[in-house]
Amino acid sequence: MLIKKVLTTMDFEAYENEFVVILGPGQSGKTTLLRLIAGFEAPTKGTVTVNNQQVRGPGEHVGYVFPTLHALSMANRHGQCVHGTLNCMG
Repeated sequence: MLIKKVLTTMDFEAYENEFVVILGPGQSGKTTLLRLIAGFEAPTKGTVTVNNQQVRGPGEHVGYVFPTLHALSMANRHGQCVHGTLNCMG
């Protein structure tokens, strides 16, 4: 099995009532980061902490919505508006 390194040393803080967006190109580790925070995956090195508690598996510290093709199809029209490939004014 080939293991690809997608995340290296990282410090990240988010505070209560903040809206946080994680952006990056495809295959850059965005989903891996979210899965680590949620406790669905364990880091090969280091630790993940949420509210000063080490994440050792899924728990009540997060909510997670799995991406689906249905969600993408609903967002598609908005994405086309943003990128100018759909007439959004009528």
